[in-house]
Amino acid sequence: MHEMFIPPLPYTKQVSIQKLGFGTINKIFLVFSQPFWDVDFERFHFLWNTNRSDTEWKLKCFINTPYDSQWCKSISSFYVHHPLSNVLVTEISGENS
Repeated sequence: MHEMFIPPLPYTKQVSIQKLGFGTINKIFLVFSQPFWDVDFERFHFLWNTNRSDTEWKLKCFINTPYDSQWCKSISSFYVHHPLSNVLVTEISGENS
């Protein structure tokens, strides 16, 4: 980073830049012909049972493909995508995105 800025940035700014998080975020949109949830519904959360084997995870995952389905474990909630009340959205970040 010293070579990038002339004169070099103050140490505190260098540390701040190094701590910035960069990565991938994927959004999954589930579109329904009409909502099956209540009008005032905003979000629901998953409580994953981490005592289950990976085989059981794959059976309960959204997809059952030859690919690693570990990304499903990264889903923690779905929320209503306003103003489209018939769409649910989730976001996955980190290694599983």
